[in-house]
Amino acid sequence: MSKARVIVVGNEKGGCGKSTVAVLLTLGALEAGHRVGVLDLDVRQKSLSRFFENRRAFMKRENIKLSLPQEGRLAPGPFGGEGEDDEARLADTLETLSGTCDVVVIDTPGSDTPLSRAVHGLADVVLTPLNDSLVDLDVLALIEGETDTILGPSHYAESVWARRKEKMLRDGAPFDWVVLRNRLTNIDSRNKRRMQGLLSDLEGRLGFRSVDGFAERVIFREFFSDGLSITDLRILSEKGKTNFSRSHLVARQELRTILSRALGK
Repeated sequence: MSKARVIVVGNEKGGCGKSTVAVLLTLGALEAGHRVGVLDLDVRQKSLSRFFENRRAFMKRENIKLSLPQEGRLAPGPFGGEGEDDEARLADTLETLSGTCDVVVIDTPGSDTPLSRAVHGLADVVLTPLNDSLVDLDVLALIEGETDTILGPSHYAESVWARRKEKMLRDGAPFDWVVLRNRLTNIDSRNKRRMQGLLSDLEGRLGFRSVDGFAERVIFREFFSDGLSITDLRILSEKGKTNFSRSHLVARQELRTILSRALGK
């Protein structure tokens, strides 16, 4: 259907950094020279949309030009809400974006909704951010605490599997499912090793790839109100908002690596 590569950032648990990841992927793809579209399905929080509203306001205030994505708008469903035609409306929106974009990044709400389920089935890659915590791991599987025995998949994992099966039957190939270990620290710990072991066990059972994601860095969130982030270091430095550091170099490399994986390279 869509010629653009569709990246869905999905997880039914809030607070895992979905919107931050969606923003960074969008900025990274723009910086790499891709034509990028975005679609914000988190209709209550709208963090992805708000970021680029703030970015446009900053551009106007400072009289400068910055890279912006094309923002998709989903036509309202029956009676203004969600309905059985979700997938058709999403397909129409993605078809429009794919006419002018190479990559489409979609942010989803931290809950199970018809629109979120439908867009998972239209993805080329589903990227699931996951804090390095057993609380967050619960979104993938049920774990017996004393022995770390995996009792079975969670509701979200079952939903992802159902969407992958639908896409396989429709398109002849499933989407790629990548679990992104998010907000990592440099400190080795028993919890960190435990998470790695459990994720390794779950990879084969649930069919995802687990990769290291973004470290815990202030630069990724500090300038949300200006619509700026790690790709805007020159502007941030010129405006006296931050001083360049080695940590910024590492952060930019993190973004390049994760973007490459999301683009299937």
